[in-house]
Amino acid sequence: MSFCSLRNGTANPLTLPAPYGGILIPGQGIVIPDSAANVTAALGSPIGAGIQITALPDDFVGATAAAAYLGGVSRERLGTFTRENVAISLTDSALQTALDGGATFTSQLSPKAGSIVGLWAILSANVTAGALTVSASVAGLTVAASATPIAIGTAQAVATFLRNAIPFAAGDKLGVMITTTAGLLPAATADLICGLIIES
Repeated sequence: MSFCSLRNGTANPLTLPAPYGGILIPGQGIVIPDSAANVTAALGSPIGAGIQITALPDDFVGATAAAAYLGGVSRERLGTFTRENVAISLTDSALQTALDGGATFTSQLSPKAGSIVGLWAILSANVTAGALTVSASVAGLTVAASATPIAIGTAQAVATFLRNAIPFAAGDKLGVMITTTAGLLPAATADLICGLIIES
């Protein structure tokens, strides 16, 4: 969902066309749940001096609340994804989802399109050497922009991402992958749990 701001900087009231409706008094501004291009087209040409239309970034303050109010966005936690006895020298190794029984699942399905906006990880012991990097995966592929290391001397990591920066389509498989170095400590003794925060 796109948003833009519209401000009436003229000395006269501005009547908003369909599908927006309403009147902006001189000096008044509003946020419209539509792209700047669509609002510009609806107002017609020429727009006139003093009418300001500005595209808003996907992560502007209040964007998630506004979109949720309009029925466009919901935020939820996806996971947990786990690995027992994290090993060394792994590259984009998929974590398993929590499940009783013998079947192995490494992803969960998204019922509708959206984006990954957060990732968290907790290791059962502090990393003391080497590197352990946690990344989100979409459709079985690691998303490089989501790579989040667990820092030396710590056992957890949290990362947030701009809305729509890591998109996924309806029905995409979402998961978590890890990469470890040969010098990772502790190795083969520490357990890992991770999760994703998604907006859709």
